Amino acid sequence: MIDIAKEKTFPLKEARTYIPGRPDLSTLYRWAFDKPGNKRLEVVKVGGRWFTSREAIARFVQKCTNPAAVPPPGTNAARQRDVEKQLDSVGI
Repeated sequence: MIDIAKEKTFPLKEARTYIPGRPDLSTLYRWAFDKPGNKRLEVVKVGGRWFTSREAIARFVQKCTNPAAVPPPGTNAARQRDVEKQLDSVGI
């Protein structure tokens, strides 16, 4: 959650300048409102405008790049073969 007393906020449309690749404004809105669970970009609404902060962007990027959330390398077929080998080894 953005702490407006401690974090310097700016309009959501300016946030793209602080994110590598300069995503489109529609992408920022999707990150703020359509992402499931706790992987949303934190925003606050003041006077009909949406604001975020550099700290909120950093928290969002950290959540999205969590190594535990990244699927293991390899193709789906390779993963399927690994699962089948494990099942065979335990007799299922």
